[in-house]
Amino acid sequence: MFELRLIVSDGARREKSRGRFTRQADVGEEERGEYNSMTCLSDNRLLVAGHLESSVKLIDTTSGTVACSTLLSAMPWTICMYDGDTALVTLPMKKLIQFIRIDGKTLKLAKTLNVSGYIQGITTCRENIVVSYAFPSGVEMLSRTGSLKVRIDNTTAGREVFMCPDYLTTSTDQQSIYVSDGETHMITRLDNRLHILQRFTNDLLRYPRGITAMSDAEILVADFVSNVIVSLRPSTGTCEKLLGKEDGIKAPLYIAYSPTQKTLYVATSFGANIQVYKHE
Repeated sequence: MFELRLIVSDGARREKSRGRFTRQADVGEEERGEYNSMTCLSDNRLLVAGHLESSVKLIDTTSGTVACSTLLSAMPWTICMYDGDTALVTLPMKKLIQFIRIDGKTLKLAKTLNVSGYIQGITTCRENIVVSYAFPSGVEMLSRTGSLKVRIDNTTAGREVFMCPDYLTTSTDQQSIYVSDGETHMITRLDNRLHILQRFTNDLLRYPRGITAMSDAEILVADFVSNVIVSLRPSTGTCEKLLGKEDGIKAPLYIAYSPTQKTLYVATSFGANIQVYKHE
């Protein structure tokens, strides 16, 4: 039996974190496509999934240019790292997970895994693959070979938990998995066996999309409708605004944080350039 705690966070405390991020020069290609997901590599590179171009690109964040790219068989939704030289990309229309090998400055398509529904989000946790589905709505934990280990949905939970679970991220200590759901306006925190720990709501969370772990104690969330990036602290339930329209945030789709670079990357629905914010 899992514990369910609904936490209504206090957005009024948001000013405490303001000014910690400073805008830098954008990276990417402004004239082409749209990036709807990305993941940071450890060596000043960024792997991004382009929804409109059905591609994955490797961006050198030092020069701000695209180093290489590869085309996919369908439009991607989310990308994450699987190990040091392999990434995973979800292909909703084909109900597939595409493996991509990173070989120096080259991206190579590898094997695929079939999944059970219209797959959206993806992350890894303790050598397992965790995915979310728009329909049938739910979250699954898969083995490395794609075998189902556990699933959580409204039926197994015995209550309405998800309407359209979207993006996923794993805490840096591998203890928690976070799920964004724009239709419920909530972030759900699961343990590493997919038991519900907490659910978060706030006036700033009007349509949460991309999420990324900044540390064990802090998750960053991009809200598409509120035009903000917020900091969510599970231990206290506080939700604080970090960046907003005044900082250039407009309809953010996805975010990725690099702890080694202390840098936040933001992809929006307006243009293919990726906004860069240095954490100071």
